[in-house]
Amino acid sequence: MIDIDLLREVCFDIKPDVDPQSVELASHLIDDLNFDSISLVSIIVELESRTSLDLAEHAEQFIEANTVGDIIAIVNDIAAQ
Repeated sequence: MIDIDLLREVCFDIKPDVDPQSVELASHLIDDLNFDSISLVSIIVELESRTSLDLAEHAEQFIEANTVGDIIAIVNDIAAQ
């Protein structure tokens, strides 16, 4: 299971100009945090590394993710399977 604190760390690691405290569940990945598609893939790769989950296998679910909360929900759903 992941939480907002882990995703804040990951966002900061990938994009150091992101203020971790500005990362909220409702934060839009592109509009609010200025992530591009490559950064979004980097988030998934980093979360895979930190959780030992095979997230790439579920890539189609991440295409629909718009917010930080979406990413957390998808990862936690995969972890629960």
